Amino acid sequence: MVDTERLKRLIKLAGWKVECLAKDIGISKNSLSGKINNKTKFTVDEMFRLADLICLPEKDVREIFYRKEVVN
Repeated sequence: MVDTERLKRLIKLAGWKVECLAKDIGISKNSLSGKINNKTKFTVDEMFRLADLICLPEKDVREIFYRKEVVN
């Protein structure tokens, strides 16, 4: 599961808006919102594209996208 709150916070800190990220990743805003909120899953390509765009270090990628339990 995705650590939703942490990912949202890091997206905001990086200065991105969901609609702009979605466009650069190649998916719709609604699709990206659903993935961030654990309604659907990121593909590996989407996950790494998002991580690249917001400059996430590898450690953060593992912690955000590969959590077994997430408390929202």
